[in-house]
Amino acid sequence: MGAATVMAASGEAALPATVKAVIEDSGFSSVVKEVSYRARSRYNIPTYPFIPLMALFAKQQAGYSYYQGNILKQVLHSQTPTLFIHGGQDDYVPPKAFHDLYNAATMRKMAYFVPQANHIEAYMFNRARYEAVLREFLGKLNLL
Repeated sequence: MGAATVMAASGEAALPATVKAVIEDSGFSSVVKEVSYRARSRYNIPTYPFIPLMALFAKQQAGYSYYQGNILKQVLHSQTPTLFIHGGQDDYVPPKAFHDLYNAATMRKMAYFVPQANHIEAYMFNRARYEAVLREFLGKLNLL
């Protein structure tokens, strides 16, 4: 949820001047899509009527609905340079979310996709390469 949170925040108009870049690893594109995916893949629960009911419950309990958690929409508003990282074997957040987010993003961006990695395992899969990608991204932004 941290990756989705920083991507959502990056789409806000007034970020502090100290925010120079976003590095997100394994983030989802939408709360509704992620909850739907998890309900189907993990628990074999149908999207309807489960998602609308849970969205209503969240709205009543927390004051916001799942439908308001559109990370992709926030990314479309972002001008903050972003490094998108994802594993191709991610069974928690489908790799489609990575592709949707990266392809829609219009800010300065870079992608690091590790076909063999599962959810948040890109670093463990190849630590040296992950760190090199971080240095390359931050170097291009003159942040090193």
